[in-house]
Amino acid sequence: MTIENKKTFLLESSRLYETMIRLTTSEVIRRYLAFRIIVNAMAFEDLVGNRSHARFRQIRNVLLAHKQEDDFFEGYKVTEEITDATISPLISYMAAATPSPDPAYSAAELVPGKVHNSFSQLLSLVFEQYHADFLGGFRLINNHLCYTGSSVHEVSDGDLPGIFYRYHSSMALFQLAQYIYNNSFVNSDLLWTSRNAKLDMLLHAQNLADSLFKDLHNKNSIDGLLEVMSSQKLGNVTVFEQLKTDPSFVALYSATRKLRNKLVGHMDKQAPLNDLIVKLDAFAVDGIYNLVNKIDQAVFSASQTHPAVKLRYISGNQPINDPLIVDISGLKPGSYF
Repeated sequence: MTIENKKTFLLESSRLYETMIRLTTSEVIRRYLAFRIIVNAMAFEDLVGNRSHARFRQIRNVLLAHKQEDDFFEGYKVTEEITDATISPLISYMAAATPSPDPAYSAAELVPGKVHNSFSQLLSLVFEQYHADFLGGFRLINNHLCYTGSSVHEVSDGDLPGIFYRYHSSMALFQLAQYIYNNSFVNSDLLWTSRNAKLDMLLHAQNLADSLFKDLHNKNSIDGLLEVMSSQKLGNVTVFEQLKTDPSFVALYSATRKLRNKLVGHMDKQAPLNDLIVKLDAFAVDGIYNLVNKIDQAVFSASQTHPAVKLRYISGNQPINDPLIVDISGLKPGSYF
């Protein structure tokens, strides 16, 4: 079975996100979008059997709850490593290893013309709205990929803050994907945009779950909030124990994990790509929303049982509406380009 179509899928997806990056002036959104290129490149490496970008695999693994590395993201300086100068070579690597791309998986959004123009105009507006809703003004924000210069960050290490850094990162990336999907799926011309946004929603919905419970299917997975609260005797984890055995949650998580591991977190070497895309198109978006809502409701409820957990939970993204604050000299990343 040829793998050229799967290589093409990962390459075209990455080119699509590279194009999106140029449609926003937000350095934060650029890094959020670039993370998907990193994920694609690591899946591509595994597909062709050539792991050659160790540093980006390390970044990917931390954010996908495979590892917890002390001080790895201290000061959020990892964002300085995610720039066009480092991300573009990942795409060049995939392109060089795909000498015969499959035209059936080319994205119309990347071809100059009407579809590309619609894509560019819509995504520019989507990013403006996302920035206004989640990044504009003075804020308290704690996640691995976000610092804006006008936000306050609590920088510390340890298992509990590490979990919430990942949790809030995954929630932010899920919300961006949601914005992209909700505005693109109604336009059939933007098929690959909506498909990729849906894949991001699947990816980060599972990341949220894996920040809550240790993924026992993966030997490299680390403790989640349930395990850390239990071992450190922080609050009440009954709501997590109940969720873990909730049949509807288990079914949603299992379905999400199965497709995520075949088409976005990894690329299945055996399953025909057409079959996977059919499953993606048929996957109910409401199911993804229900999964995320169940997770977030459980984390909210558990956070009310201990002040340290509550503080971490509410620090994900909070506007600071204090008229006495006129400036914040916060951490600010360098330019992506």
